[in-house]
Amino acid sequence: MRTQGAGAGAPTAHLDNRRALSEAVSTGTITLEQVVLADGEVTSLPAREHIAGRWVPPSPLYWAASAVVADWERRGIDPCHGHLNGADIHDRDTPYFAGFGWRHFTSIPACLTKYGGVE
Repeated sequence: MRTQGAGAGAPTAHLDNRRALSEAVSTGTITLEQVVLADGEVTSLPAREHIAGRWVPPSPLYWAASAVVADWERRGIDPCHGHLNGADIHDRDTPYFAGFGWRHFTSIPACLTKYGGVE
């Protein structure tokens, strides 16, 4: 999908994504829930190594990934079953998916259908 400048009058990719998301919620295809994640320590060694191999502590993505994984762990979810911002933490079948922005938006249907997606 091409993105044109706002001055050109064409909708941007982000606007198209928001419309698609809104439609999916309106039709009951998906549900959305806003969650505020607390900071937390990741206890899973493979997950810690995955995060450290992708981001450094000053990065907001490092802290976001750590908060997501720590939340999964608090809820009893093995983070090795997670897909984190475009990459599997460990396993190929990843029913848990977290993305930080619109970049991976078009992957959501595959994550929820082909890979046994739960959330």
